[in-house]
Amino acid sequence: MADTVTVRRGGSYLTIPAGAIDRYIAKGYDVVDENDNIIQSGVPNDVNALKIAYNQHESEIESLKAENAKLKQEISELKNQAQKVIKSVEKVVEVENASTAPTKSRRGRKSE
Repeated sequence: MADTVTVRRGGSYLTIPAGAIDRYIAKGYDVVDENDNIIQSGVPNDVNALKIAYNQHESEIESLKAENAKLKQEISELKNQAQKVIKSVEKVVEVENASTAPTKSRRGRKSE
């Protein structure tokens, strides 16, 4: 890790010692690289930022709940399809077993 890093909050940039990253993240600063890409996000520390983060998380939770319900439905449908296939295979096996089962011969039996 470099001796110094750049942090950003709003339009403000600071160059800080690498050992101070945690303090600045707690204050809401993002750690950025030389191209202004966020390397590590800061903790939101004002009410508006917290509301935005809360709404984003709520939206993501709802989206994930919907996806989860959809996937559960797909799993249920796949289980039903698998059960139908298993039953079909079992019937085929029964028919094959019945057709290949040895039949009793009447030979050697005395007539009455």
